[in-house]
Amino acid sequence: MEGILKQHIHKQLEEIKRLLISKQSFAPALYRLYRHLAQNGRHAQIISCYRFALLYADKQQKEQLLHPYLLQAFLAEGQLRQAKCLARRLLNQNPADKETSKLINGLKIRQESTLPAFTAVAAVSAYAVKTPRKTKQQPVPPLWRQAQTLFDAKNLEAIGYFATRQKLARFSRTYKNTLCEIFDELTASYLLQNYRAVAVLAGALLELLLARHLEQKLHKKKLSAAGRKPQNIYELNLNDLIELCTRHGLLNAHLLRLTRVARAQRNFIHPGKEVTSQTVLTPAGARICFLTIREIADAL
Repeated sequence: MEGILKQHIHKQLEEIKRLLISKQSFAPALYRLYRHLAQNGRHAQIISCYRFALLYADKQQKEQLLHPYLLQAFLAEGQLRQAKCLARRLLNQNPADKETSKLINGLKIRQESTLPAFTAVAAVSAYAVKTPRKTKQQPVPPLWRQAQTLFDAKNLEAIGYFATRQKLARFSRTYKNTLCEIFDELTASYLLQNYRAVAVLAGALLELLLARHLEQKLHKKKLSAAGRKPQNIYELNLNDLIELCTRHGLLNAHLLRLTRVARAQRNFIHPGKEVTSQTVLTPAGARICFLTIREIADAL
Protein backbone atom coordinates (compact mmCIF):
# COMPACT_ATOMS: atom_id res chain seq x y z
CA MET A 1 0.00 0.00 0.00
CA GLU A 2 2.85 2.36 0.94
CA GLY A 3 4.57 1.72 -2.40
CA ILE A 4 1.36 2.45 -4.33
CA LEU A 5 0.86 5.67 -2.37
CA LYS A 6 4.42 6.82 -3.11
CA GLN A 7 3.99 6.11 -6.81
CA HIS A 8 0.72 8.04 -6.81
CA ILE A 9 2.33 11.06 -5.12
CA HIS A 10 5.34 10.91 -7.47
CA LYS A 11 3.05 10.90 -10.49
CA GLN A 12 1.12 13.92 -9.17
CA LEU A 13 4.33 15.80 -8.41
CA GLU A 14 5.63 15.25 -11.91
CA GLU A 15 2.38 16.68 -13.27
CA ILE A 16 2.67 19.71 -10.96
CA LYS A 17 6.29 20.16 -12.06
CA ARG A 18 5.19 20.14 -15.72
CA LEU A 19 2.50 22.75 -15.02
CA LEU A 20 4.95 24.96 -13.11
CA ILE A 21 7.54 24.91 -15.86
CA SER A 22 4.96 25.54 -18.60
CA LYS A 23 3.48 28.46 -16.61
CA GLN A 24 0.04 26.80 -16.55
CA SER A 25 -2.31 26.83 -13.55
CA PHE A 26 -0.90 24.30 -11.07
CA ALA A 27 -2.55 25.37 -7.80
CA PRO A 28 -5.68 23.15 -8.02
CA ALA A 29 -3.55 20.02 -8.55
CA LEU A 30 -1.18 20.96 -5.72
CA TYR A 31 -3.97 21.81 -3.27
CA ARG A 32 -5.69 18.48 -4.06
CA LEU A 33 -2.43 16.71 -3.20
CA TYR A 34 -2.06 18.73 0.03
CA ARG A 35 -5.63 17.83 1.03
CA HIS A 36 -5.15 14.14 0.24
CA LEU A 37 -1.97 13.96 2.35
CA ALA A 38 -3.51 15.98 5.22
CA GLN A 39 -6.49 13.63 5.40
CA ASN A 40 -4.09 10.70 5.72
CA GLY A 41 -2.00 12.46 8.37
CA ARG A 42 1.08 12.60 6.15
CA HIS A 43 2.21 16.06 7.19
CA ALA A 44 5.92 15.46 6.55
CA GLN A 45 5.07 14.55 2.93
CA ILE A 46 3.12 17.81 2.49
CA ILE A 47 6.26 19.71 3.48
CA SER A 48 8.34 17.56 1.09
CA CYS A 49 5.91 18.28 -1.76
CA TYR A 50 6.10 22.01 -1.02
CA ARG A 51 9.91 21.95 -1.11
CA PHE A 52 9.86 19.93 -4.33
CA ALA A 53 7.58 22.48 -5.99
CA LEU A 54 9.80 25.34 -4.74
CA LEU A 55 12.60 24.04 -6.96
CA TYR A 56 10.59 24.78 -10.12
CA ALA A 57 8.51 27.80 -9.09
CA ASP A 58 9.33 31.40 -10.03
CA LYS A 59 8.79 34.29 -7.60
CA GLN A 60 5.11 34.72 -8.44
CA GLN A 61 4.38 30.99 -8.36
CA LYS A 62 6.01 30.59 -4.94
CA GLU A 63 3.20 32.57 -3.34
CA GLN A 64 0.65 30.18 -4.86
CA LEU A 65 2.37 27.19 -3.23
CA LEU A 66 1.13 28.40 0.16
CA HIS A 67 -2.04 26.96 1.65
CA PRO A 68 -3.58 26.39 5.13
CA TYR A 69 -2.86 22.66 4.73
CA LEU A 70 0.85 23.52 4.52
CA LEU A 71 0.54 25.59 7.71
CA GLN A 72 -1.22 22.65 9.37
CA ALA A 73 1.67 20.40 8.30
CA PHE A 74 4.34 22.70 9.79
CA LEU A 75 2.36 22.84 13.05
CA ALA A 76 1.91 19.05 13.15
CA GLU A 77 5.64 18.54 12.61
CA GLY A 78 6.49 21.04 15.36
CA GLN A 79 8.25 23.43 12.97
CA LEU A 80 6.90 26.52 14.72
CA ARG A 81 9.33 29.06 13.26
CA GLN A 82 8.39 28.11 9.70
CA ALA A 83 4.71 28.00 10.70
CA LYS A 84 4.88 31.53 12.11
CA CYS A 85 6.49 32.88 8.94
CA LEU A 86 3.97 31.07 6.72
CA ALA A 87 1.05 32.31 8.84
CA ARG A 88 2.09 35.93 8.24
CA ARG A 89 2.26 35.37 4.48
CA LEU A 90 -1.10 33.58 4.36
CA LEU A 91 -2.77 36.39 6.31
CA ASN A 92 -1.31 38.96 3.90
CA GLN A 93 -2.75 36.98 1.01
CA ASN A 94 -6.20 36.44 2.49
CA PRO A 95 -6.90 38.15 5.86
CA ALA A 96 -10.51 36.87 5.96
CA ASP A 97 -9.71 33.16 5.55
CA LYS A 98 -11.30 31.37 8.55
CA GLU A 99 -9.23 28.19 8.23
CA THR A 100 -5.97 30.14 8.35
CA SER A 101 -7.17 32.21 11.32
CA LYS A 102 -8.08 29.03 13.24
CA LEU A 103 -4.66 27.52 12.62
CA ILE A 104 -2.94 30.78 13.61
CA ASN A 105 -4.86 30.79 16.90
CA GLY A 106 -3.58 27.26 17.46
CA LEU A 107 -0.05 28.47 16.72
CA LYS A 108 -0.39 31.25 19.33
CA ILE A 109 -1.53 28.72 21.92
CA ARG A 110 1.43 26.46 21.09
CA GLN A 111 3.82 29.41 21.55
CA GLU A 112 2.28 30.57 24.82
CA SER A 113 1.94 27.20 26.55
CA THR A 114 3.59 23.81 26.68
CA LEU A 115 0.23 22.26 27.55
CA PRO A 116 -1.79 20.62 24.76
CA ALA A 117 -3.90 23.13 22.84
CA PHE A 118 -7.13 24.24 24.52
CA THR A 119 -6.15 22.68 27.88
CA ALA A 120 -7.09 25.04 30.71
CA VAL A 121 -4.84 25.06 33.78
CA ALA A 122 -7.94 24.41 35.93
CA ALA A 123 -8.46 21.14 34.02
CA VAL A 124 -5.13 19.72 35.19
CA SER A 125 -4.84 21.12 38.72
CA ALA A 126 -7.54 21.30 41.39
CA TYR A 127 -5.56 24.05 43.12
CA ALA A 128 -6.21 26.40 40.18
CA VAL A 129 -9.82 26.87 41.31
CA LYS A 130 -9.42 26.49 45.09
CA THR A 131 -9.24 29.41 47.48
CA PRO A 132 -6.01 29.07 49.48
CA ARG A 133 -6.54 28.02 53.10
CA LYS A 134 -5.23 30.24 55.83
CA THR A 135 -2.18 28.61 57.36
CA LYS A 136 0.27 29.60 60.04
CA GLN A 137 2.94 31.79 58.49
CA GLN A 138 6.46 30.39 58.49
CA PRO A 139 9.73 32.35 58.43
CA VAL A 140 10.74 33.48 54.94
CA PRO A 141 14.08 31.89 53.88
CA PRO A 142 16.92 34.31 54.71
CA LEU A 143 18.22 34.44 51.14
CA TRP A 144 14.81 35.50 49.87
CA ARG A 145 14.83 38.40 52.30
CA GLN A 146 18.24 39.43 50.91
CA ALA A 147 17.09 39.23 47.28
CA GLN A 148 17.38 42.98 46.68
CA THR A 149 21.02 42.91 47.75
CA LEU A 150 21.77 39.71 45.84
CA PHE A 151 20.45 41.11 42.58
CA ASP A 152 22.02 44.56 42.66
CA ALA A 153 24.23 45.61 39.74
CA LYS A 154 27.47 45.42 41.73
CA ASN A 155 26.90 41.80 42.76
CA LEU A 156 25.83 40.78 39.24
CA GLU A 157 28.95 42.43 37.85
CA ALA A 158 31.09 40.50 40.33
CA ILE A 159 29.85 37.11 39.07
CA GLY A 160 30.23 38.12 35.40
CA TYR A 161 26.51 38.22 34.63
CA PHE A 162 26.58 41.26 32.33
CA ALA A 163 29.65 40.14 30.35
CA THR A 164 28.24 36.66 29.68
CA ARG A 165 24.76 37.88 28.85
CA GLN A 166 26.24 40.34 26.36
CA LYS A 167 28.05 37.47 24.62
CA LEU A 168 24.86 35.35 24.49
CA ALA A 169 22.93 38.31 23.07
CA ARG A 170 25.27 38.31 20.04
CA PHE A 171 23.96 34.94 18.86
CA SER A 172 21.50 34.93 15.96
CA ARG A 173 17.85 35.62 16.70
CA THR A 174 17.01 31.90 16.44
CA TYR A 175 19.02 31.15 19.61
CA LYS A 176 19.48 34.49 21.38
CA ASN A 177 16.19 34.78 23.26
CA THR A 178 16.25 31.20 24.55
CA LEU A 179 19.91 31.43 25.62
CA CYS A 180 19.40 34.73 27.45
CA GLU A 181 16.21 33.57 29.20
CA ILE A 182 17.81 30.35 30.46
CA PHE A 183 20.93 32.23 31.57
CA ASP A 184 18.78 34.70 33.55
CA GLU A 185 17.07 31.77 35.32
CA LEU A 186 20.45 30.12 35.90
CA THR A 187 21.90 33.30 37.46
CA ALA A 188 18.87 33.79 39.73
CA SER A 189 19.07 30.16 40.90
CA TYR A 190 22.81 30.45 41.49
CA LEU A 191 22.47 33.58 43.62
CA LEU A 192 19.60 32.07 45.61
CA GLN A 193 21.67 28.90 46.14
CA ASN A 194 19.10 26.70 44.37
CA TYR A 195 21.86 24.32 43.33
CA ARG A 196 19.74 21.57 41.79
CA ALA A 197 18.13 24.16 39.52
CA VAL A 198 21.62 25.44 38.64
CA ALA A 199 22.70 21.96 37.50
CA VAL A 200 19.59 21.47 35.35
CA LEU A 201 19.66 24.92 33.75
CA ALA A 202 23.40 24.77 33.09
CA GLY A 203 22.86 21.43 31.34
CA ALA A 204 20.08 22.91 29.20
CA LEU A 205 22.29 25.84 28.18
CA LEU A 206 25.20 23.54 27.41
CA GLU A 207 23.00 21.38 25.17
CA LEU A 208 21.90 24.38 23.10
CA LEU A 209 25.38 25.93 22.91
CA LEU A 210 27.08 22.67 21.89
CA ALA A 211 24.35 21.76 19.36
CA ARG A 212 24.68 25.15 17.70
CA HIS A 213 28.50 24.83 17.74
CA LEU A 214 28.31 21.42 16.01
CA GLU A 215 25.86 22.68 13.40
CA GLN A 216 27.99 25.74 12.66
CA LYS A 217 31.29 23.87 12.40
CA LEU A 218 30.12 20.72 10.59
CA HIS A 219 27.35 22.33 8.48
CA LYS A 220 25.03 19.42 9.25
CA LYS A 221 21.56 19.23 10.79
CA LYS A 222 21.75 15.51 11.61
CA LEU A 223 24.55 13.51 13.20
CA SER A 224 25.04 9.95 14.41
CA ALA A 225 25.91 9.58 18.09
CA ALA A 226 26.82 6.40 19.99
CA GLY A 227 26.35 4.26 16.86
CA ARG A 228 22.69 5.22 16.45
CA LYS A 229 21.02 6.40 13.27
CA PRO A 230 21.61 10.09 12.43
CA GLN A 231 19.16 12.39 14.20
CA ASN A 232 18.56 16.12 14.56
CA ILE A 233 21.42 17.70 16.52
CA TYR A 234 18.95 19.60 18.71
CA GLU A 235 17.34 16.32 19.84
CA LEU A 236 20.59 14.82 21.14
CA ASN A 237 21.32 14.70 24.87
CA LEU A 238 24.27 16.39 26.54
CA ASN A 239 26.33 13.20 26.71
CA ASP A 240 25.93 12.69 22.94
CA LEU A 241 26.84 16.31 22.19
CA ILE A 242 30.01 16.13 24.30
CA GLU A 243 30.96 12.85 22.59
CA LEU A 244 30.48 14.41 19.13
CA CYS A 245 32.50 17.51 20.04
CA THR A 246 35.27 15.19 21.27
CA ARG A 247 35.16 13.02 18.14
CA HIS A 248 35.37 16.03 15.80
CA GLY A 249 37.91 17.95 17.90
CA LEU A 250 35.66 21.00 18.33
CA LEU A 251 36.54 21.79 21.97
CA ASN A 252 39.95 22.03 23.61
CA ALA A 253 40.92 19.73 26.50
CA HIS A 254 40.11 22.35 29.16
CA LEU A 255 36.55 22.98 27.90
CA LEU A 256 35.89 19.26 27.47
CA ARG A 257 36.95 18.63 31.07
CA LEU A 258 34.68 21.44 32.29
CA THR A 259 31.65 20.22 30.34
CA ARG A 260 32.12 16.65 31.62
CA VAL A 261 32.36 17.84 35.22
CA ALA A 262 29.26 20.04 34.76
CA ARG A 263 27.37 17.11 33.23
CA ALA A 264 28.32 14.90 36.18
CA GLN A 265 26.73 17.40 38.59
CA ARG A 266 23.33 16.68 37.06
CA ASN A 267 23.41 13.19 38.62
CA PHE A 268 22.89 14.84 42.00
CA ILE A 269 19.50 16.30 41.09
CA HIS A 270 17.96 12.84 41.69
CA PRO A 271 16.92 12.43 45.34
CA GLY A 272 17.73 8.72 45.17
CA LYS A 273 21.37 9.50 44.37
CA GLU A 274 21.61 11.68 47.48
CA VAL A 275 20.04 8.98 49.68
CA THR A 276 22.09 6.01 48.40
CA SER A 277 25.48 7.71 48.02
CA GLN A 278 25.20 10.10 50.98
CA THR A 279 26.50 12.79 48.59
CA VAL A 280 24.86 16.09 47.74
CA LEU A 281 25.26 18.72 45.06
CA THR A 282 27.71 21.10 46.73
CA PRO A 283 28.19 24.85 46.26
CA ALA A 284 31.46 23.99 44.50
CA GLY A 285 29.58 21.73 42.05
CA ALA A 286 27.05 24.46 41.32
CA ARG A 287 29.87 26.97 40.83
CA ILE A 288 31.51 24.65 38.29
CA CYS A 289 28.21 24.53 36.35
CA PHE A 290 27.93 28.32 36.36
CA LEU A 291 31.57 28.90 35.37
CA THR A 292 31.34 26.29 32.59
CA ILE A 293 28.58 28.31 30.94
CA ARG A 294 30.68 31.48 31.20
CA GLU A 295 33.73 29.82 29.63
CA ILE A 296 31.76 28.07 26.87
CA ALA A 297 29.99 31.36 25.99
CA ASP A 298 33.43 33.02 25.86
CA ALA A 299 34.89 30.34 23.60
CA LEU A 300 31.98 29.94 21.17
